[in-house]
Amino acid sequence: MEIVAFEAKGRFLGAPTVSVFESYDHRNLAARFRDGAAEGIPYGVYRVEARMPSFFSDVRYARVYQPVVRVVVGLRFGEELPQVPPSLHGRVLALPVRSKSFVKLVGVYENVSIESAIDSDGGFSLGGLSPGLFLFLVVGENGILASRTLTVPYTGPPLEIEVKGDLAPWIVDR
Repeated sequence: MEIVAFEAKGRFLGAPTVSVFESYDHRNLAARFRDGAAEGIPYGVYRVEARMPSFFSDVRYARVYQPVVRVVVGLRFGEELPQVPPSLHGRVLALPVRSKSFVKLVGVYENVSIESAIDSDGGFSLGGLSPGLFLFLVVGENGILASRTLTVPYTGPPLEIEVKGDLAPWIVDR
């Protein structure tokens, strides 16, 4: 069992201090970790809290159901965010009328996700963001309709993403 830390934009930080590794019955196995590694962790789901000096801690759930497990925590440098955090606005192109789709921004290195509805003209708005590397997804009833990676704060041209094909390119089971 190993826990490693990355900064929100992707810089490898190494082994964090594991302050909580708690099972469903509230047993804390954090004392078993040395330099981010532990042996003899029973299978199960654990609440993990990891930290490093100068960074905010990260809390996530780890599923341990095989002998070798790596948990990645994303740590944000301990600086104050602006009073009004960044937002991301854009349009989804070629989305069918009356679609039940939405957009989702998922952190690559940190445990964060945020969703937004898509309005009738394809517009969306995601607010309260923090800097980092993200996966941007257009999601519908049949799965992921479009995707791309992006960095927040986003500084490129107006964000537009086009839905192509049969609207279900990533579905494994039909």
